[in-house]
Amino acid sequence: MLLAPDLAFNRTVKGCPWPDRQIMHTHYDNLKVTRNAPAEVIRAAYKALGQRYHPDRNASPDAPRIMRLINEAYAVLGNPERRSAYDRELDAAPAGAANPGATYDAEVRIEPEWGMSSRDDASHTPSAAISPSASPLARFFARTFDAWWLVTLLSSLATYYLSRNSPEFVRWSNVPSSGMLFGLLCLPVAMIFDAAIYGVFGNTPGKAILGLKVTGLDGRRLTCTEYARRNLSVWVRGWGLGIPFVSLVTMFVQYRTLRREKQTWYDAESGFRMNATKTGGVRKGVFGIVFVMIACIGLILNAGRDERGRQIQANLAQSAYTWTNPATTASAKIDGIWKLSVTHAEDGQPLYTFTEASGHAAIVFAREVIPDAGMNTYVPAYVKHNAAKTPFMAPGVREKVDGHDSWSAEGHLATNADVRTRVEVRQIGFSFWRVVTVQALPYTYTNDAAATLRQQLWGTVAGQ
Repeated sequence: MLLAPDLAFNRTVKGCPWPDRQIMHTHYDNLKVTRNAPAEVIRAAYKALGQRYHPDRNASPDAPRIMRLINEAYAVLGNPERRSAYDRELDAAPAGAANPGATYDAEVRIEPEWGMSSRDDASHTPSAAISPSASPLARFFARTFDAWWLVTLLSSLATYYLSRNSPEFVRWSNVPSSGMLFGLLCLPVAMIFDAAIYGVFGNTPGKAILGLKVTGLDGRRLTCTEYARRNLSVWVRGWGLGIPFVSLVTMFVQYRTLRREKQTWYDAESGFRMNATKTGGVRKGVFGIVFVMIACIGLILNAGRDERGRQIQANLAQSAYTWTNPATTASAKIDGIWKLSVTHAEDGQPLYTFTEASGHAAIVFAREVIPDAGMNTYVPAYVKHNAAKTPFMAPGVREKVDGHDSWSAEGHLATNADVRTRVEVRQIGFSFWRVVTVQALPYTYTNDAAATLRQQLWGTVAGQ
């Protein structure tokens, strides 16, 4: 008989007026599944409970006995023929009937959710392990939604921070397709944040909108660590690290597994399950609108980064050119990263603006001719005229450079304190030559190139 030795895990009913009455549990109860649980759910339940109650991992004195019951239950339910025979005996046994061959235990103090289902308990509710499972399509869209919005947010924040503080990142981000690659690098980080959101709220936005939720086979809420491990397994085995074409293969494999066994590899091996509840058309419509919006934002950002990268690479590829100072006819060989444009000041004097390829720096070279004026007159007037646009942090430095009166000062743009400015003025005869350097963060990205260009521009007036 299969039935007698298999109904071995029982508890005495507390407060029962008949002390010898026992609650008997079947193999299904001991694995926390119901009679109609599919084979993959039984297998996943066995793995999950085995990891939880194995004596090597569980210090409870009841762990060895519970592990024995788990092994005995799976030995029967994991074998289709033995399971069929066992089901026939259960069907033939009267409900709540005593089992003379069973071994009954005294009351056992273990985790309350273990073995609480019974054949004669009218309040028994079906295990979460057999709640409706999510369709592959719903899982795909919910997972993609949760990943996309987090990757878009994290990559934007990280790009903003790194582009202000890391010249190496700026150089790397100037390459086309770097935005997509950076998004892939942010994906595992996004999965960790996704687990943190689950840990705080009990679900993630995409799954919540579509009525999906990841739980243990017993319906329990996962810990943040468990969900993070699951997410990393999804990243590796479900998305193939996000690598194009590789991810198509891994997703197809998991799709076939899901259609065949109702469980993905990473859920079956960890004892987790994606549960589904029915959602209305309004929620699905809202999900679809937000999904499209996030997708469009991501595509626009990537397209913008790629176009900017291509433009920067085209500028960087420009050859060095020779520029001649019209006022002195002296020439300088300018690096191709500096693009020249010419405008005119209010008094008609030309302004030569050299803009760095990535837009992180610009240098304006200009000349003003003021007869019968000196530095003591010019500098205060210049500072006052530009105070509203480029305030200076200090009065500046007066000195002699190449035998000429010189003044220099540093400041910033009034509209953006992070944009640094540096002004150098030299008086040669009645001419006041001026070099204004404007740099965005990170300054070290353009420091050397800006210093070289300033030296070259001053070289065109040195002999005057």
